Amino acid sequence: KDKGVSKEAIESNEKRGKNQEQARAGMASDGKEGTAKSVPSSSVEKNRIKSLEKQAASLKEENTHLHDQLKKTQAACDVLEEQVKRDGAGNNTGSGSEVSRALDNTRMSFVVQLAKEHAVMSREIKMRQLQEDAPRLGTLSVQRKGIDVQEVWENG
Repeated sequence: KDKGVSKEAIESNEKRGKNQEQARAGMASDGKEGTAKSVPSSSVEKNRIKSLEKQAASLKEENTHLHDQLKKTQAACDVLEEQVKRDGAGNNTGSGSEVSRALDNTRMSFVVQLAKEHAVMSREIKMRQLQEDAPRLGTLSVQRKGIDVQEVWENG
């Protein structure tokens, strides 16, 4: 489905590249093939042509690089699709219960982790609220009397 679309895009890019190469070849020729060649009259035009040729070369390199990347990605996608098909077929066998147990354990550990994080955040929020209310209500502090240490309430 998607492969057909991408293959058409690849083919159109290749055709475009060939057309660009032919156009460049026509510009570089001396007009014997019947193509109209405009002779650059100034160095500005020559520099512009050189810069355009460099730009075309870099675009061609980028196109080939992207084309190679696309092929690699499609190959990886094909491999993953095959693995999914194999794994889907394997779930009907006895290994399906092992997979479901593994998923249950993963879910359970995730729920436990969330519960712990929630408890920690709740404690932090309560401590912040107490610290904010401390000047108004008072605080429990520690005072030293001789060798002994005593907890003392300081009014707010």
